[in-house]
Amino acid sequence: MYIRAIVAVGLAAGLTGFAQPEKQASAQRVAVCLSPGPHLLLIQPAQASADKILARAGVSVKWYAGFRPCPADCIRMAFTDDTPPDFMPEALAFAQPFEGVHIRIFVDRVQKTVEPGRVHCVLAHVMVHELGHILQGVNRHSPTGIMKARWDKNDYADMVWRPLPFTATDIFLIQLGLKLREYHGGSPSARLAAAREP
Repeated sequence: MYIRAIVAVGLAAGLTGFAQPEKQASAQRVAVCLSPGPHLLLIQPAQASADKILARAGVSVKWYAGFRPCPADCIRMAFTDDTPPDFMPEALAFAQPFEGVHIRIFVDRVQKTVEPGRVHCVLAHVMVHELGHILQGVNRHSPTGIMKARWDKNDYADMVWRPLPFTATDIFLIQLGLKLREYHGGSPSARLAAAREP
């Protein structure tokens, strides 16, 4: 119901052009803060791939290493090296799209999914997938592509050669979510915090 409502709002506002963001003059920028730690060396090559994938959806990321220098409206991406086996056992990561700020990537599980030479490709896709949830602001998946709920062996093989794509609906919702974040002054949680202040 919520997804239908925001799509209807977007269509009413004439935002259907978001399905092809590569035609836009400039990408919309978001700030992403990476948690400090030894995983940053592993993440750096994934960032470059993530940037290319996100550019196809009209998104440009300003990456920050660590939480301290980050702007107030940033998305915070943390990484786990020792994920408990019984915690979301089939997941490689999770995001909190309704809160709009926090992502956790299970690096240890990503490393176990593919051979070492392909880890940065999968990690980039996982990072982008979770950012997609945050930017869309809804908990949904697509039947194909990078926002698919579960990738299969063919998807893992494909992502090594070329990035899994966003669907037109994914791109539309990301662009709509970015506009809503901009209009409301940041993430949903930032808006709630501001509303609570006297």
